[in-house]
Amino acid sequence: MKLPQKKQTSLLSRLSREDENVGESESIQNQKLMLEQYSRKKKLTNIVHYVDDGYCGTNFDRPDFQRLVKDIENGKVGTVITKDLSRLGRDYLKIGMLLEDFFPKYNVRYIAINDDIDTNNGIPEYTLFKNIMNEWYAKDISKKIRSSYRIKALAGQFTGGYAPYGYMKDPNNKHHLIVDEETAPVVVKIFNLIADGKSPFQVATQLKSEQILKPRAKQIQDTGRYYRELHDKYPYDWCRETIQNMLTKQEYLGHLVCNKHSTITYKSKKLLKLPEDKWIITKNTHVHQK
Repeated sequence: MKLPQKKQTSLLSRLSREDENVGESESIQNQKLMLEQYSRKKKLTNIVHYVDDGYCGTNFDRPDFQRLVKDIENGKVGTVITKDLSRLGRDYLKIGMLLEDFFPKYNVRYIAINDDIDTNNGIPEYTLFKNIMNEWYAKDISKKIRSSYRIKALAGQFTGGYAPYGYMKDPNNKHHLIVDEETAPVVVKIFNLIADGKSPFQVATQLKSEQILKPRAKQIQDTGRYYRELHDKYPYDWCRETIQNMLTKQEYLGHLVCNKHSTITYKSKKLLKLPEDKWIITKNTHVHQK
């Protein structure tokens, strides 16, 4: 007779860029070690780690959190443990739903070590205030980050996550753009082809025939981020819109353009394009493509 598999103890660690400023105590490795030590002390077995490194607490679409949710729904999980409540997330409505609805629905025990929360003993009354304070922290950090980005933009510093195609961040100053010797010739080729009378569609077709990686595929190759099956299957499929967008970018004239997009709220990751009068444009900040 086959014995039923014992449900797993899920150890959830999370670290965002703003948390990194707190110090080593918040590091992923320290969180994992703390959770393992606690589990062994409480004789909890069948340990499985879930790690979201570089994701803010208001984002519940983070990969390993979603993997945890699926495992809970599939009946694999008996206990979820985090260092504290904020590692689970920083949205008091979402956290309240998890604690009072989702976890009980699937008979999952939740433990937040530093906050002395163990749902086997009930949910403490102060948990609501903890949740609100965690969300306030996220809102305050978001406000400070936006202000910091604006100050840098006004000072003519690059604040984007990735440099425009054909450029790279200066290794000695991440807020300054320099020419990427590998992809810059492609940018020059594009502008020369357009100057010779080629249409954006014809240029895209030629780049595809020459098997030159399109910008997103090149970015995935270099960073490992933003992977999508479509880019993996069709890495050379340049489109007309990509060419047209490059032709209008002021970065190719040596100018820096910031503050082109904003989010609706600090919780939302959806970007809205701002009107041009809201853009922050600094002339002649870097070498333009010749």
